[in-house]
Amino acid sequence: MNYSTHSANTIEESFEVGEVMFQPSSNTIFRNGSSQRIEPRLMTLLLRLYQAAGEVVSRDELISDVWGGQPGSDEALTQAVSRLRREMGDVPGQANMIETIPKRGYRLRQPNSAAPAVADDRTVPSIRSPLSQNQLLWLAVLLLLGLYLHSMSSPPMEKHEIEIILDEPPTSP
Repeated sequence: MNYSTHSANTIEESFEVGEVMFQPSSNTIFRNGSSQRIEPRLMTLLLRLYQAAGEVVSRDELISDVWGGQPGSDEALTQAVSRLRREMGDVPGQANMIETIPKRGYRLRQPNSAAPAVADDRTVPSIRSPLSQNQLLWLAVLLLLGLYLHSMSSPPMEKHEIEIILDEPPTSP
């Protein structure tokens, strides 16, 4: 299967890996409340790893699928994985979302769900994106406004007077 850089631009569905959301149609990463555009080839590399559903993808497969086997692609793959890790927020020395499997290749360690088998280069698993912080804020405002309006339309509570009668008069000191 050929995963050209063009294929990343034709996919419109977003997906998540860990705390990071990816939008292939615009080559955009959303992380920590901000967005960052990445190179189409980086998105293609990520899609290839994501579609492997947690399985190891060999360096040779990635070079063939993403770079078309061009000379110098081996070093380009190493650099691309490094840049992609950085964009995803991976910290050197800690467990990375893209795991290096020595002598074998790479694996996407934390996919949010398994990807279905790929029928062609336009098939990408769809994961519904979570509500953004702004959407949650607006939802909370609307909920509070609704509660306020409901309380204003309710009939007022009746006031009752209570008379307390003591059998014994209070004693004065």
